[in-house]
Order: sequence, then C-alpha cells, then structure tokens
Amino acid sequence: MLIFKNTVVAGLLLAGGAAISAANGQTVDLYYGPYAYWVGGEFTAVTDPNNFNANYAPSALVNVTDANNNVVQGFETFCMQTEVDFTPYNWGNHTPYNYAVSLASIGTPDAFPLSEGTAYLYYEFATGQLEGYDYVDTATRIADAGILQSALWALQGGQAYGGYAPGTGDGTTGNIYFNDALNALGANAIYQAATTSDNYGVEILNLTAGGNPAQNQLVYLGGADNHHNSELTPVPDGGPTLFLLGGGLISLAWFNRKIPALQRVRSRR
Repeated sequence: MLIFKNTVVAGLLLAGGAAISAANGQTVDLYYGPYAYWVGGEFTAVTDPNNFNANYAPSALVNVTDANNNVVQGFETFCMQTEVDFTPYNWGNHTPYNYAVSLASIGTPDAFPLSEGTAYLYYEFATGQLEGYDYVDTATRIADAGILQSALWALQGGQAYGGYAPGTGDGTTGNIYFNDALNALGANAIYQAATTSDNYGVEILNLTAGGNPAQNQLVYLGGADNHHNSELTPVPDGGPTLFLLGGGLISLAWFNRKIPALQRVRSRR
C-alpha cells in the first residue's frame, strides 16, 4: 500500500521490525502509474538492473517519466501487504528502494508467505491472459486493478483494506479473480504456501529503505514450466492412451501376418 505524500514516511515503516540486509546493487523505483486503484496496485516498478521486463507481456509493461524527464519502462505490480507502506517515486521520493527476491514478504505484522493463489493470479496477469481483466480501456482497467488487488490481499493471509473488496469486504465473495484462483487450484490450495515447484515463476520483491521493510511487491521471473495446475499443464491420461496404443500395435502385427497368408492363397489359384 502506498503512503500519501503529506504523511511522514518514517513513521509508517514498521518500527520494531527486524532490519533486513539489502541486496547489493539491486534497487527499484515504484511509480504511481496510470492504472493504480487508490492506494493499491497496479504500480509500475522500474528496477536497476532491469532484470524482469523481458518476462512480461507487453500489456503488463508501462512507460513512466522519471525525475529527469526520461521515459523509462517498468512492469506492473501489486501490493502484498496492507500495513507496510511506501512513497511512490513520482510523488517526491526519489530514493530507490533496495530489494531482494524471495517466496515470502518481510515486515510485520503481515509478513506472509507467497500463496499459490497469489502466484497463479499474478502469473496470469503478467503474461497478459488473466480472464476478465481489461488491459485496454483505462477506466475499466483501474477498476479491475482494485478487484485484483483485493483478491491478492485476501490470498496473502486473509488481509483486507476498506474500499477494495466487493461482496462481504474480505476480498473473496463476489471477487472474480479470487474465484478464478479457487476454480483453478481448488479450495485447499489457494491459500497454500507456494514453493519453487508451484509458484508459476512468481516471487516477491522484498523492499527495504534504510534497513527497514517497505511495501513488498510481486514480480514475475519468467518461465511457465513449473505448474501443476491442469488449466496450464496437460495432465497425462495414463492407462487409456497406453491401452489404445497397445491395441493398435497388436492389430498392426496381426495385419502384417495376415498379408503373406492371403498372398499364398492367391498364388494357389
């Protein structure tokens, strides 16, 4: 969640959280981009070095203008927490955040592990194939971003933020993206912590400022070969295919034996 410009940043950077070692030479500027819904994503992340943009579909990449009026391209991302904040680069905070990449958020009280449901939805978004998400019309996309952000918060430890969730306000009831994850992964899997075998190439950017946690964001590392979900990975049918293949080979062998016999019958006539 972003923090408004007229609020003191230091006061909301989770005092009491353990200091986190910053990754050497890896920084990110977070912009309040054209598709942000209020205080949540979509945000535009511009990393240095630029390690991630090539993994994203063009629909999930956005150009923004930096403090020197240079146009730079970043990938679209979403908040992982409701009680850890940051100030957008284009709102006056021109100090990049340090980041590392992991399968869990940092910064209490909402340092939740990446869930399978979150990884699945962000993979679908980042690759431009999230069903029902309008990547074209700006107004609709902003509204969709709010619904998706609500679903992601719900999947990350059941978090919620007022003004986001349709339905009951918990990010689940009536949320088309939450239901998408539910249908794809099943009720028992959507909250399950993701591992490197089922994270869809998605991890979390662990942001820090001065050694303190800042708002964590999602990142797509690329690759789509680590899915176990039937919507994305063909499921072998095992027995039926082997049965049909075996039957076909037996029939072929029988037919090959039958031809010489027919030829001998004909030669006697």
